[in-house]
Amino acid sequence: MASVGIIGGGISGLSAAHYLSKLSATKVKKIILYEASDRLGGWIQTSQGDDGSLFESGPRSVRPIGAAAQTTLSLVEDVGLSDQVISIPRSHSAAKNRLIYANGQLHFLPNQLADLFKIKAPLTSRLFPRLLAEMFVGKSGEEDESVDSFFRRRLGDEVRCNPSIAHNSLLKSAKWDCF
Repeated sequence: MASVGIIGGGISGLSAAHYLSKLSATKVKKIILYEASDRLGGWIQTSQGDDGSLFESGPRSVRPIGAAAQTTLSLVEDVGLSDQVISIPRSHSAAKNRLIYANGQLHFLPNQLADLFKIKAPLTSRLFPRLLAEMFVGKSGEEDESVDSFFRRRLGDEVRCNPSIAHNSLLKSAKWDCF
């Protein structure tokens, strides 16, 4: 029988603890979860603005396509949260409109081809030239590149990511204010 230590109480650590707990007691005797902060969930968190608006940090949607999505949906069912899942068709405005919180306000992210040729706040230049340049952006060379470094290499130094202010969906797994 093994004792297992899991470092981190984010979604990965909690998932690992869940799956390990399902193993027979002859394989895993004890599971110890180590978390540095005073709460579990890692980046997954809901915070409320002064005006009552809610900001979801971390994953807020699952596209139910592929093996990874099916694994996630199986976990949701396994832990008894299926009744909390809200299915949104692709045609719904919530599926089409993605927002980012930057410079103290919400901004719509580009969601159609024409947007690539416009200057849309909080950016100060068009995205199309940057997307063309993407073909020539190499790997960072870092084994574990930060989100900030990833976006700066692709979108320029205008982009800075501050992990203290919420956003809604650009990075999908972090709480960031970009731009």
